[in-house]
Amino acid sequence: MDNTTIAVIVIAIVAVLVIAALIAVFMRTRSDRRRQKAQKLRREAVEHKHDLAEREAAAEAAQARAQQAKAEADARAAEAARLRQKATDDVSEVNREREEVRREFERAAELDPDASKRPPAAPPSGTQNQPGGAHRAGRRGDLGRG
Repeated sequence: MDNTTIAVIVIAIVAVLVIAALIAVFMRTRSDRRRQKAQKLRREAVEHKHDLAEREAAAEAAQARAQQAKAEADARAAEAARLRQKATDDVSEVNREREEVRREFERAAELDPDASKRPPAAPPSGTQNQPGGAHRAGRRGDLGRG
């Protein structure tokens, strides 16, 4: 083997070693970049996870406040329904008692032999509940006597 052949073989071996070294450096650099990218993605995922946890806690708190407000509204609605029913019952009771009073006046008129000679003893139905009704008339009568 002559020197030229040996030089070509040495150059070829050096070239292969240089190429192998370049490939190794390229692969290491590529792996490092991919490793750094993966770490960055993990950090972003952790931050996103924390953000989601905060948003979830805020959403759960808002949901709890909404449920509490609904419960309070339901309680107020039940109280309003109870008051409406009581008012309806009270009005019915007053109307029933008013009818009883009217019947008592009719019965008194039927029993009184002088009833046809006097004016009716009670104001027409419904005027007792007007402001200043019978009470005011009684006071006016007292003023006339004094």
